[in-house]
Amino acid sequence: MDRQEELSKEWLKLKAKEKEFADKRKKLELEIEELFPFSGSLSKSFKFGKFKVNIKKNVAYKLDQDQWKEIRTSIPIKNRPEKLKYDLDVKKYEKIRESGISYFNAISDCVEVKNNKTTIKIEREG
Repeated sequence: MDRQEELSKEWLKLKAKEKEFADKRKKLELEIEELFPFSGSLSKSFKFGKFKVNIKKNVAYKLDQDQWKEIRTSIPIKNRPEKLKYDLDVKKYEKIRESGISYFNAISDCVEVKNNKTTIKIEREG
């Protein structure tokens, strides 16, 4: 067996164990959440014995864009629960870079490029 095959087999074994442990942990967390009920806030700490348990309820809020556009001007600016953020269109950025357009350098001065962790997925064939 060559080194590539050996590493691939080991990766698959570890990935299966990782999922098994994650499933067990999630099940345990549900039980813990039932033992420490609370309401009103999004997070709370509980102390008992030598342990401290922090529970944070992750709640996602989403603003309906179309509905919000219809009413936002009727809300005073200082009371609008909104954040405006500019995101980079990576495809457009790369097209500008590849085209050699003169203002690319000005744009690239505003862009931070960082290499993140490489994703690896291995599947057994056959």
